[in-house]
Amino acid sequence: MPTMLLRNENSICPKPCPHRFTVQEQISILPEVVEPPISRCFIPASYERRNKWVRPEMPTRSRISPINQPSQAGDQLVKITRAEDLHCVMQRLKPAHTTLILAYEGAYRPDQSANAYLLRLKQLLNVQNMTPAITLDQLAGMNEATTWGMTLANDLYEYNAGRIPWSAVDRGCLLFGPPGTGKTTFARALAGSCGLPLISASLAQWQSSGHLGDLLKSMRATFDAARAAAPSILFVDEVDGFGNRSQFKSEYRDYSAQVVNGFLELLDGITGREGVVVVAACNHPERLDPAIVRSGRLDRSILIPLPDQEAIAKILRYHLGQDLNGIDLKDLAKLANGGTGADVERWVRGARRCARNANRPMVLEDLSAEIRGKVRRVPAESLRRSAIHEAGHAVMTAVYRPNMLVMASIRQTEESGGGVTIDVGRGAMETRADINFMLVHLLAGRAAEQTLIGDVSAGSGGSANSDLARATALATLSLTALGMDDQMPLLWIGMPNVDSVGPMLNARPDLARKVSALLEQAYEKALNMIQCQSTTVLNVADMLQRRETLDASEIIAIVGGQCTVPHVSDYGPVMSMTIHMS
Repeated sequence: MPTMLLRNENSICPKPCPHRFTVQEQISILPEVVEPPISRCFIPASYERRNKWVRPEMPTRSRISPINQPSQAGDQLVKITRAEDLHCVMQRLKPAHTTLILAYEGAYRPDQSANAYLLRLKQLLNVQNMTPAITLDQLAGMNEATTWGMTLANDLYEYNAGRIPWSAVDRGCLLFGPPGTGKTTFARALAGSCGLPLISASLAQWQSSGHLGDLLKSMRATFDAARAAAPSILFVDEVDGFGNRSQFKSEYRDYSAQVVNGFLELLDGITGREGVVVVAACNHPERLDPAIVRSGRLDRSILIPLPDQEAIAKILRYHLGQDLNGIDLKDLAKLANGGTGADVERWVRGARRCARNANRPMVLEDLSAEIRGKVRRVPAESLRRSAIHEAGHAVMTAVYRPNMLVMASIRQTEESGGGVTIDVGRGAMETRADINFMLVHLLAGRAAEQTLIGDVSAGSGGSANSDLARATALATLSLTALGMDDQMPLLWIGMPNVDSVGPMLNARPDLARKVSALLEQAYEKALNMIQCQSTTVLNVADMLQRRETLDASEIIAIVGGQCTVPHVSDYGPVMSMTIHMS
């Protein structure tokens, strides 16, 4: 009959210690499934005599009573039915491998049986002792992160060999970027390439432990587990949930500040963090407390961008495995441009389901249908307007800043009717000319509609992501924070965004008039450009209607320029922006 066996011999402590137990014995925990639930464990007689493992509020020995004969002299077999009592016993036993402390906390649920506690504990231990199989060389579209990861893996190898001190190894990094781009996958691949255990946690997980004291205890247990498993990788997800202490609301300030302070203390490693590399991830780095990302805590901040077309093709091939083997995925990757690694995984899963339901191997159309999703059916005249609108944006960029152009599409989805993606990381936003270009680019779609169709639609407006919203926010920013106001060039008023620019302009009619004048000037330039390039815009629109998606080289070829499209890696981190028509 399976038992939970805890004995005081063969301890892995550096010194003889009768109060600790081997990792192997702890991991061999198996639950009994009987009615009523019974969890059996051997407890050393010394603990029974000294009563070290009984809390004052724990029920008397009528609940914890012998049910069989011990297998060795001095051991006692006891029956424990409640998770609360068993959790207390486990904590009192002080395991030699601190990873178990984290498992104890994660497995405990006060309302469950002792058997359920043991089953959950075994599952957590099995996961924690596993090194991820994925490695960095299997990742695509995150060149900066993988380069850093490979360097870290080499440094950790040298550290383990004793050739460099821990002070020569990066303490950790912050991964940031849009949701679904692979930050968690990178952490797993980093651990896999380093051959180290990965211990994962998040603020939400720590908060689930209970009140503030329990949260801080759970947080410390995670770091203790990482130290015990060192060298190891500790991954903290959604770290932007900690917030910025300077922005906490008064009613939550004390609680939230203590949480951040506790995290900072653990990052500093005052109690020792040698051998533990902390990798944190978030979607909004601007919400982080600056103290979290200072040197010595999270040494580097690395963008995990949306994958480009080449990266999407590689991610598709990775998830497809042997499916669609030997088939060129270039056109599918172009169709999928703008998606994330998580999207690719979902598309492949859906394509396999479709093929499985049809009782046949996967075909290209299965995957294409998943990428397209629910296609929005629009009248032919609306599709033509969308093509002209996006062609206006695309030609404007191809003529004046061809290196920033990524792709154009009129793919109809539930969210939008197309878009032009530019890589702002390949350009600059430093001078008045740079800002004027962006304003003209944002308004070129509307200008193309007015020039080539004769009227304009609502496609340039709408949400905070619309052309008009972004152009208004950028024009306002240039006047209030970037020193582009001719009348008050040295006055800094604030850094508005698309959410705050409306209230700011409503409160400042004089500023609103200046912003409107800037936009009118940019729109006039956009109209002139479209008139000069009207034939080219129509040619691009025609090609978009035939092909649905065009990459930068195809658009530039139509424009007829002699510009070459640089490779993404030549420009460092990619920060894409899509101008789209709703």
